[in-house]
Amino acid sequence: MTVEQELWALAAAGDPRAVKRRYSQALKVTRPDEDPVAFQRLHDAYQRAMARCEATGSGDVGPEPLDAIAVAPAAPLPAQPEMQVLDVAQLPQRPPGLVAVELLERGATLDTREFTHWLRAQAAEWSLDTRDAVSGLVLSVLRMEEATLRLDNVTALYHALGWDDVSSRMDPRELQWLAERANGAWLQLPEQHRALSATVRSHGQKAIAPGKIAAALDVLRQPRSRRDNVRLALFTWREGQLAGLLAVLGCHPGAPLPDGIDPGQAAFWSDAAQPFHPISLKLAAVRTLAVGCVLALLTALAARFTGIIDWAFPDVPAAWRMYVAMTCALLAPALLVFASRTYRYLPSWQWAQEHEPTRLPWLRILALPLLIATVAAVWIAVYYTRSRGVIFWAMYAMWPITWWILKVARWRFHARRGREPSVNGIAGVGFLLAVAFVTPALAAALFYWLLDLVRHGRVLRWRTLPNG
Repeated sequence: MTVEQELWALAAAGDPRAVKRRYSQALKVTRPDEDPVAFQRLHDAYQRAMARCEATGSGDVGPEPLDAIAVAPAAPLPAQPEMQVLDVAQLPQRPPGLVAVELLERGATLDTREFTHWLRAQAAEWSLDTRDAVSGLVLSVLRMEEATLRLDNVTALYHALGWDDVSSRMDPRELQWLAERANGAWLQLPEQHRALSATVRSHGQKAIAPGKIAAALDVLRQPRSRRDNVRLALFTWREGQLAGLLAVLGCHPGAPLPDGIDPGQAAFWSDAAQPFHPISLKLAAVRTLAVGCVLALLTALAARFTGIIDWAFPDVPAAWRMYVAMTCALLAPALLVFASRTYRYLPSWQWAQEHEPTRLPWLRILALPLLIATVAAVWIAVYYTRSRGVIFWAMYAMWPITWWILKVARWRFHARRGREPSVNGIAGVGFLLAVAFVTPALAAALFYWLLDLVRHGRVLRWRTLPNG
């Protein structure tokens, strides 16, 4: 009787401790560095035996410590003169092709718990040849990206086929890549749109309602011209939602796209989600122009039927008040959009280290002094207008602007040193006092920028790297 047959017989008795003891005894003879083929065969037999013990339901015992198993003396096998030993290789085996097809179908429909139990029951009946054939077929299907499996089921499949074992010599990076592609294909199934919506939300992307997932996928699958995409982005879709959907489905720069996703659509919506990409700026310009025209029309009606324009611009000559008001209405949406994008994305752009690929590195280096100079110039121009109303509103707007500039400069200096600035104690009080008087805040921001310039002067990049 071979060792594999002994392990199978002990598993039939439902005694996992005996299986472990016999396996530890066999390891003293069959070592992986001396005979890797025999060791793999022994390890496969041991896994099948333990799976059979679990299937019987009579051996729910905790795992013994490894040292106890290694030093345990060889216990005599129980005498079983009338028991007939069953060799799994002699059991009737199903065609590997049918097994692989059923495995992939159940992996796409069953939840993880049911799929895991079904896999254990199936693997207990496989011979070594059947397992190798099924493993090769499943691997070829995964590599051709024709499998639709949820991520947890792919993990259970890897464990059942032994791919997560070091001795299988499978590349972990390839296994992770195949798992992500199979999970992305599974998420695109019509019955899994709710799961896809939840996945998008859990990844921190802009959420899409489950009822709109099908329409979003249609947008990414159907080829369109750039003009049609711009028209669609203006009135129907938010580019941030589609960009988040592409990220969840595994559409990364330089990587092959999942089956069904149009390359042109993936490139357009990924670029449109970047705040300062030309496509994104074009969309923002068209939207702000439309909103500005509506506001200008409302301003003209207000000037015609109310006196709010005279109240808002008392220092402007009466003949120019309506034109000034309409110009402000036209420019206000564009200024708000630019300010919101700058407020959201400039800090991370400033805090990046020099070795990280960034856009316009020369402008990143000079951004803070340019902002400080712009704010100072605007403040001087407002001061010399000698208008109390203009000075009051400009002073009211200066506080949040200078607070934000000082915060960016301070965090830039500390983050690029690998530290987190303190917000309590003397540093916090000094920060608030500087902001309260505006001018000290701008001077402090310039001082932080100069310190960072001195510290990183030798490694500052004024040009974009070739791979950046």
